Amino acid sequence: MLPIEQDGSFGRVSIRVSMKGAMESIFGVLYALESGEPYLLISDLQLQGKRTSRRHGAAGRNQWAKAGTELACTFVLSGYIRG
Repeated sequence: MLPIEQDGSFGRVSIRVSMKGAMESIFGVLYALESGEPYLLISDLQLQGKRTSRRHGAAGRNQWAKAGTELACTFVLSGYIRG
């Protein structure tokens, strides 16, 4: 948790978040946080991608198939409280 910042009669409460996951999952979480209620704000967003592969083996043969893109994500999530 980051220090509370006063903005008039409201206090801005913030936390620093780090998470890893599939690109689609990360985007879903970010969208849900910013579009839901209570209103939350995302700032200082940093994304780092890594292409991942999955090994498929059949009778000693190695085949590689694209599994997707994994993201490491860090950001500050903020909301406001009265008083």
